[in-house]
Amino acid sequence: MKLTSKNGAFMRVILLLIFCISEVILAGSRRNELMALINEIKKDIQATAPQTGVENLSEPIYRALEKTPREKFVLDKYSKQAYKNFPLPIGFGQTISQPFIVAIMTHLLAPKKEHRILEIGSGSGYQAAVLSHLVKEV
Repeated sequence: MKLTSKNGAFMRVILLLIFCISEVILAGSRRNELMALINEIKKDIQATAPQTGVENLSEPIYRALEKTPREKFVLDKYSKQAYKNFPLPIGFGQTISQPFIVAIMTHLLAPKKEHRILEIGSGSGYQAAVLSHLVKEV
């Protein structure tokens, strides 16, 4: 088959469609992993309530976790584990906190929309990113 500008345009459209379909599939997979993580956090909150005194989290905290792409805060080699409920190495002896810990710390902070929060640390920025969905400024 001789490649012409018409064929080339057709091939670019096909490649774009393949890319879009793969992105939709990946997004669906990420959504499933994220919802499983949220459910696990809810179970952990209930299981640890006698020790923490926290019986449930507010929906805005769960939404903030859902909106924050944890895979963007971990090393590429750990991106497939980003939605597991455990800490992951981020280099230099540091870890990104377990999502359950981020959720409960966020709850205990009791963030409000009008708050300005200074988050100090040398981690990945994940906690600050979660907080950014809940407060005026981080």
